[in-house]
Amino acid sequence: MVGPAGSGTYFTTGFRPTNVAGMAVWYEADDPLNGGALPADGASLTTWKDKSSNGRDLTMGSATFRTTAWGGKPTVDMQTGGHSNAITLSQPQPLTVFVMAQATGTVTGQNGLFDGGASNQLEIMITNAPDWHLYAGTHLASGMTTVQQTSHALYVGVFNTTSSVMRLNGSQVQSGNAGSGNLTGLEIGSANGGSPSNCQFAAFLLYSGVLPTPTIQTIENYLLGKWS
Repeated sequence: MVGPAGSGTYFTTGFRPTNVAGMAVWYEADDPLNGGALPADGASLTTWKDKSSNGRDLTMGSATFRTTAWGGKPTVDMQTGGHSNAITLSQPQPLTVFVMAQATGTVTGQNGLFDGGASNQLEIMITNAPDWHLYAGTHLASGMTTVQQTSHALYVGVFNTTSSVMRLNGSQVQSGNAGSGNLTGLEIGSANGGSPSNCQFAAFLLYSGVLPTPTIQTIENYLLGKWS
């Protein structure tokens, strides 16, 4: 059972993402203003507020709030090529990233889920292969179906140089070398410093360090239980 919009609480466990040490940012579509009144359906979202204690709010370049996009659940819609403006976020590897998103329509080229706000920084992207990639100087890829790309999906990237890990919808799907680059900024809905996502987003969380697998699974259960 999911708590009220904006509560960020998954009642069956009493878990909150802030229970886990190392949180750098936390954005969720059911509470985009961090306790403020929800925008109207179809309204432009100009700020997506950070629910962590770090105050790293995103200024949105172009985004629309949808109240019932995912089976009655809200999303931040960047399917018209919108993305957040980059913020400064200095985060060396290792780090662990969770993205709950859905590509809208056919993926052409690459749809960026996040990057460092500049070319050749850390990225997660989905491509028309069809597959998805972690990138920190080297592409680490895992195949996926077009149905998976255009459905609600939870992408987890553990950026840890040659021991990086990819997880999709609660299961590990790939491991290996994603490169040794570090994050100096954060831009959601973009890759390679500008390739738009054409996606709808429900959640984005980033933690410093390699989270233990049981901890990753707890966060996955929270997100999948809430948003699937």
